Amino acid sequence: MEEKTLPTDETEKAFVRELVESVYENFRKQALSGLNYDEEAADDCMLCMYETAMKKAHVLFKHPKPEAWLAKTLRHCIRRKIKRLMSSPERKITFVNIDLLEDLLPDPQEIEYEDAPDDMQIEKAKEYVLSQLTETERTTYELRYTEGKTMAEIAQTLSISEDAVKARLHRIKLKIGKIAKNIFSDGA
Repeated sequence: MEEKTLPTDETEKAFVRELVESVYENFRKQALSGLNYDEEAADDCMLCMYETAMKKAHVLFKHPKPEAWLAKTLRHCIRRKIKRLMSSPERKITFVNIDLLEDLLPDPQEIEYEDAPDDMQIEKAKEYVLSQLTETERTTYELRYTEGKTMAEIAQTLSISEDAVKARLHRIKLKIGKIAKNIFSDGA
């Protein structure tokens, strides 16, 4: 029986470098989108993903779906970055999906100021944001984020093209971002 040679540390790290290079552009676009196009924050998340991958090169090298592993790592980095940005008094971030408000806001114990948002404030913020959407926007939003419909299903339900659905959801995200930014910068 032929004995397998184990990969060296350098082989594993070279694999990670090549993998990250191959997915960099697409993953950076995802990071930008998840962070409301904050270039600095997106770059921080990409660096976080790369550093994590290099530290865990031996795991990633053997993983059956290394690109999926990297994508999951990037999502974790983005979540951590958003939590840090939310608790930072000098930098604010707007929300892309208001259903994520509870997940993205830091735990009240982690906030060092007295007016930490409670569940009631979060619910009121959600209600307020939804009330600011038009009926068409609210319907589109609910189909996507409440009911979890695909772009194709939404397009069929609303009798519009998938591109129109994507454009509408993009405009809704921007609108929600502006509303949420006002909520958190005004202390409402």
